[in-house]
Amino acid sequence: MYEIPDELAGGPFTLSRAAELGIPARVLDGARFARPWPGLRVLREHPDTLLERCRAVALILPQSAVFSHATALHLGGWDMPWQPERRRLRYSSPEPAPGTAIHVSVPAGTARPHGKGIVGHAFTPLEEDIIQREGLQITSPWRTWCDLAATSAAEVDLVILADALRRRDQRATAYLVPTPRPAAGGLGLRTWRTRSAPGSRPQQRQGGLCDGDPPAADVCGCWST
Repeated sequence: MYEIPDELAGGPFTLSRAAELGIPARVLDGARFARPWPGLRVLREHPDTLLERCRAVALILPQSAVFSHATALHLGGWDMPWQPERRRLRYSSPEPAPGTAIHVSVPAGTARPHGKGIVGHAFTPLEEDIIQREGLQITSPWRTWCDLAATSAAEVDLVILADALRRRDQRATAYLVPTPRPAAGGLGLRTWRTRSAPGSRPQQRQGGLCDGDPPAADVCGCWST
């Protein structure tokens, strides 16, 4: 059996990188490898998780691409209840089902990514809208909330997640202010906007959903993808 270099055995890789290492095409096309997307290979025994699928597709995405929406929510660990530091963990983040869509955002004017299981979005990010998790670029907690609020996410989930963000961020220099919105279906619904604390710079956000943005925080939520 052809020996696979450790570099390629540890995760997804591109065909071009395999060619640089001298791996024959017949080996790469064999049953030992899965083909998550064109131009990519990964050993079949490698874990098939959302994180690993994102690591794979990141190899063929433009550098400006950022994982967003429900994908960022999971990668950031914000889709499970908050757990106090220095205590035994009671919860683990549920693994999305295989085939769960991967949401990717790119700057406006850039061609949106597309392909099997990929949902592309265009956005105009601020500098603090993008953070790093597990070596990947994802949207910040508050940017993720704004993006989800612009979709068909349930109103009650948005309020719960917004409140969780506000309560969880012990370092926040901004705070949330509830603002009434016209009732829908006979229910008094609310959206949330952020207002900058004294001395901080207010920032206009996409769609008018957020006016200011607290620092990134650990978050709890109740999102399903």
